Amino acid sequence: VGAGRGGDEIAALGRDFDVMAERIEGLMTAQRQLLRDISHELRSPLTRLNVALDLAGSGPVRRSKGCWTGSNGRPYGSTI
Repeated sequence: VGAGRGGDEIAALGRDFDVMAERIEGLMTAQRQLLRDISHELRSPLTRLNVALDLAGSGPVRRSKGCWTGSNGRPYGSTI
């Protein structure tokens, strides 16, 4: 009876360990997703700000046919 009960306790401990491992894996996955989301939310405004600063430093800017153009008449970001 003692050996059977000890085996049950070890089996229960193994199941509890598996449940804990799954929870930890889920938490780590959620943490990685949260960090990706935060990173994206921080990068987006910084990118818009950098573009605005670049536009401000490139001289007069006009919007023509749905495209921003610089003082040289070329679409913003064009290297040609």
